[in-house]
Amino acid sequence: MKRERDSLASFLEILIFFRDRFGADAFCDSIVSVRDEYKVDGIDLDVEDGGTNAQLQTYLIKSCRDKLGPDFLIT
Repeated sequence: MKRERDSLASFLEILIFFRDRFGADAFCDSIVSVRDEYKVDGIDLDVEDGGTNAQLQTYLIKSCRDKLGPDFLIT
């Protein structure tokens, strides 16, 4: 049962490194699972350059958007 919360935000930090589209897709799939299990409505996706090129970073964001849907907040 989901409890109502007044002005309370939950925070979960996940650190992941990925080198290819398979890793990016696996990460997005894990966020879908977190959304479904914990009923979160968004994530703060902090994509940094840790050896991952810009095309793969863009792919990650698009993949997550496609899998999570337009109403899920990604910042």
